[in-house]
Amino acid sequence: YPYQMNQDESVRLLAHVVSKYIVRLAKVPQSSVDQMSPADLNAAAWLVAGFFLQA
Repeated sequence: YPYQMNQDESVRLLAHVVSKYIVRLAKVPQSSVDQMSPADLNAAAWLVAGFFLQA
């Protein structure tokens, strides 16, 4: 999963896992993900995590 659920039910995004999902889902090279701004990476990370959190 691209996140870690803590005991207090808060969610911690796992950047190294999220980046792998972005590479695969968006079909872009890792170097492109590495160049994303922190704000864009965070937005993409929540989109990816949101897919799993809806269940």
